[in-house]
Amino acid sequence: MLIRIFLLLLPVFTCVLNSAAQTYVFAQLTGSPVNTAGWNLQGAATVANVTGTGNTEIRLTPATTNQSGSIFFNQPINLAQCNSWTAEFDFRMYDGSAADGIAFCFLDVPPTGFVSGGGLGIPATATGLKVCFDTYLNCFGSVPKIELRWGAGYDECWAQPTVENSGGSLAFLRSNSYNHAKITYNNGNISVFVNDILYLTGFQQFNFTGYLGFTAATGALTDNHSIKNVIIYTSMPPSEAGADVTICSGQTAQLGTTANLLYGYSWSPATGLSSTTVANPTVTLTNNGNSITTHKYFVNTSYSATPGCFSKDSVIVSVLPEPTLSISTATPAVCSGTTVHFASTAANAGPNPQYQWFVNGVASGTGTTFSSATLDHGDVVTCQVTPGNICGVVTSNSVTITINPSLVPSVTISAPATTICPGGSVTFTAQAVDAGSAVVYQWTKNGVAAGGGSSQYTVGNLVNGDVIQCTITGSGPCVSSTPVESNTITINTFAVPQVNLGNDTSFCSGGSVLLQAGSYTSYSWNTGATTPQIMVTSAGTYAVEATTVDGCISKDTLQVISVFPNPVVSLGSSSALCDGSTRTLQPGTFSSYLWNTGSSASQLTVSAPGTYSVQVTDANGCAGTGSVTITGLIALPAGFLPADTAICSYGTMQLAASGNFTSHNWNTGATTQAITITQPGAYWLTVTGPEGCSGTDTVTVEAKDCLRGFYAPTAFTPNGDGRNDVFRPLLFGRISHYRFSIYNRWGQLIF
Repeated sequence: MLIRIFLLLLPVFTCVLNSAAQTYVFAQLTGSPVNTAGWNLQGAATVANVTGTGNTEIRLTPATTNQSGSIFFNQPINLAQCNSWTAEFDFRMYDGSAADGIAFCFLDVPPTGFVSGGGLGIPATATGLKVCFDTYLNCFGSVPKIELRWGAGYDECWAQPTVENSGGSLAFLRSNSYNHAKITYNNGNISVFVNDILYLTGFQQFNFTGYLGFTAATGALTDNHSIKNVIIYTSMPPSEAGADVTICSGQTAQLGTTANLLYGYSWSPATGLSSTTVANPTVTLTNNGNSITTHKYFVNTSYSATPGCFSKDSVIVSVLPEPTLSISTATPAVCSGTTVHFASTAANAGPNPQYQWFVNGVASGTGTTFSSATLDHGDVVTCQVTPGNICGVVTSNSVTITINPSLVPSVTISAPATTICPGGSVTFTAQAVDAGSAVVYQWTKNGVAAGGGSSQYTVGNLVNGDVIQCTITGSGPCVSSTPVESNTITINTFAVPQVNLGNDTSFCSGGSVLLQAGSYTSYSWNTGATTPQIMVTSAGTYAVEATTVDGCISKDTLQVISVFPNPVVSLGSSSALCDGSTRTLQPGTFSSYLWNTGSSASQLTVSAPGTYSVQVTDANGCAGTGSVTITGLIALPAGFLPADTAICSYGTMQLAASGNFTSHNWNTGATTQAITITQPGAYWLTVTGPEGCSGTDTVTVEAKDCLRGFYAPTAFTPNGDGRNDVFRPLLFGRISHYRFSIYNRWGQLIF
């Protein structure tokens, strides 16, 4: 039995049972370090070491001014339904200058944002109960104080229950040591105990869902505010779901416990339950699978007067799968006297099941298997199993036995013809008798295994004297498995002459070869011809099938490997020849040459007009011819430069070729039609005419005496008539530089 206690939907941490009710702890802060799972820390609040070790304390604020912090449990409690609870904790306020203090709160707002607002870190808008341990005096009285405050926010000066530090009676609240606080709430009655002494009571009912936690603040002063060993709990009736139970598929089990009229019950899920609102419902479940199924049921138990506050327990119902049994035999049909073996297959039969076999309803054996050699035709075999668990007896399927008579197989073979053409094929057929439904066939050719698996055997490439036979092995009920041999068939063949088309060959383009098959009744060439012979002129494979009078076919194949192309000769185009030049005629590379000049060289050089031809033969013996004509002789260009001449030592001269040429090459390196010279000497030019013929011409340039020196006019007439308007010196020869100045009549420089 698993017992869980719930307050609304709160998770469970601890539960302690007593005879009348259960103490349910729904929130706590304990451990080393403190386990804060389910709590929200805000502001300065943190897990820390204040006086101890192992981070066992929650420090709400450090000993620093203007600090605030809070920690609240993040699941709510509804005091309208669960109307009593107790909170116990240790608290400490010390190490500084007596700051604001600590408050234990039940507030209506979620546990976030508790660090802003007024005194003790309580938000100004928070509504609910505040149990305050106040160490800073804001109005009348003396501190430390213990205060009960409710409503929105917090004010130390409110006229609500308060106990003051009269005569130092509460001075211990601010101490280096921890004090233990206990706060109880019961339908509005509030009690505050410190160190097990009741110091303050009050009455205020809260009928809303809220959150329990702590706040603290330092304000203008300082103190470490810390708590530890927090536990918040309440009381509820116990839940009893009963002990876990195991049933068979379809059976019923009792859950729960004896009903208490003061309690209310709620079961879930409802699957298979007789009721969901009684203390002890029954459950009926089925299991159609092959493994145990488990079903977990929960019961919530609450006081009938306050149904919202409940404890919880669970029970597991295990449902065994429904047992099954089947039997089988590999030989339901046997020959008389044969032993038949049966096997059983049980599922979900539990440990140590018991088996009982029956023949025609009569008990005949035990165990998981059963064998018998005395069964008759039509006997019915069944089995029963008693599972080794709480489930009942199961009966298997039935097997009816068939007894068959014994059979001795035989076989004969036949063929449509036994005299055939050489290399022909024949399909042999075996006829088996009393061999059963699955006969194994093995054919032999000349005593050697040659084929199997079928009652027909087709074999080709038969020759004269081949012997065919078949052996069978029968199978099936009562069929003898001894191999049985058939009769034999001997093959005879006709005499057939062989076609011979000759050896594979090749020939030159334009050639041919005659293929002759010989003397037969009919012919079939792969070219489509049906004549005894064919003439072929192209490369390829040529085959013939020639048929004898007996219908036998003789075949042969010849391949014309290649039809070689005849050589192609190119001597170039016919043209004229430049006077004085030669032309070499080159037909290409071949095995032999014969020119019309009688030469057998691979090339021929000619210098005179005429027609020249050659016949060549290549490596395949194929011949080709070619020819070319020299149409005439072309005169070379000449006399295209000017006559010899002379040049001043400081002068320039242009030399130009006359006539229309396609290229010019001067001995100066120039390639233009004309050049400009500045020195005497011999100049020659080679030109190429439109026909491609080249000629050279030369001109000699002599040096001549020419005027040299400086000459100045004695007067000039700058009247704008275009005659002697400009006064300048005349220079002859190669002058590097000169200076020209003009003075007036009085010897003064003016230009």
